[in-house]
Amino acid sequence: MTFLDENNAYLDCVNDEINTTSANGKMISRLLMSVSQNKIERTSERTKIGLAGAIKCGHIPHIAPLGYKHEDKKLVIDYSTKDIVVRIFDLYYNGYSYQKISNLFNEEKVLGKENWRDSTIVNILENEIYKGDFVHGKRTKHPTYYEDVVEPIVSKEMWEDCQVQKKKNSRSYKRTLTYLYLQKLKCPKCGRILGGKATTKKNGNTYFYYYCNDCKIEFKEKIINDYFSQFIDELTEYDSVVNQFFLPMIKQKFDEPKEQLEKEINEQKSKLERIKKAYINGVFELKEYNEEKKIVEKAISELGSKLDTTDCVEELRFTPKDILLKRDIDFINKIKLDKGYQERTKT
Repeated sequence: MTFLDENNAYLDCVNDEINTTSANGKMISRLLMSVSQNKIERTSERTKIGLAGAIKCGHIPHIAPLGYKHEDKKLVIDYSTKDIVVRIFDLYYNGYSYQKISNLFNEEKVLGKENWRDSTIVNILENEIYKGDFVHGKRTKHPTYYEDVVEPIVSKEMWEDCQVQKKKNSRSYKRTLTYLYLQKLKCPKCGRILGGKATTKKNGNTYFYYYCNDCKIEFKEKIINDYFSQFIDELTEYDSVVNQFFLPMIKQKFDEPKEQLEKEINEQKSKLERIKKAYINGVFELKEYNEEKKIVEKAISELGSKLDTTDCVEELRFTPKDILLKRDIDFINKIKLDKGYQERTKT
């Protein structure tokens, strides 16, 4: 309206009785414009409310990023590409730069591509969707942040650590400390993946810790090592008992399947002969014959492998005296050799 006044022009509508040459016409124009603006703003509000509800249910209004796919309009993990995303975060966390990661992927032709760029790696590392969150309107002045709207591929701690790493990462930097249990431990209270940190004392010894920021819980790596060693001891003892006492019983269960496998192999061989005769008689063309032959030969090969496994198990022969003798030898060795025996058993 101001522009029209400044240029000695006016607005005259065909459908509506609007004429800005008079005071009444200008007033009507302003009222109609206010009503239109109000309608636009109300529509915008309803759209935003609907969009927010959809996002909270996992309906992300964007192209699915690497590691995800759309399924029933929801963003779900694509397990065929998920490991690539996890590897990118792990490499970056361990000191690799964007350029090194892209060069490595180009050399390996990951996903059959040779055009991996450092900008692609940056976009993946900065995308909140990989920790389960989503930011709508990133490029606007007032973006909206939604938490836990999709299943995460990496933990929030790992994502945050990578953002911290960005500030200090350079092409020459590479992590020198090895965290044995990184991304493998969950907080006993909230279930989140524990982060890792280390301190070096004046005596030069480095001590590793695993922590949860939310619950303020911290564990020394030595305690975790003790629990892990105990777990391995129990596992090897269990494995020993299974091998010594239960394999003879398992062997008996293979007797019947062996006969069944031999029967199935003979059936497949008969089928192969029928296919050959059908080809000779002109029922099949060469291409169809080769395809059918390949399928049957593959089935025979798989059944043969299973039969070989059964034959190996049948060769196992244990008597009660053998089992008792093995148990006694283990007991004596454990007393006489102590730690040496235990280490070999673990190996």
